[in-house]
Amino acid sequence: MTVKIVNNITELIGDTPVVRINHLTAEGDAEVFVKLEYFNPSRSVKIGLPST
Repeated sequence: MTVKIVNNITELIGDTPVVRINHLTAEGDAEVFVKLEYFNPSRSVKIGLPST
């Protein structure tokens, strides 16, 4: 695990991690990703689809 040290909390905004879920659908059906909002200090939740 890497620890990110910042000077103030605003440096963390816009850096919310996204994780691929590998075992939710059959292989080749879809790619599913989740956004880990609890890592976002502003707790801002935005719904959107990634472009490919």
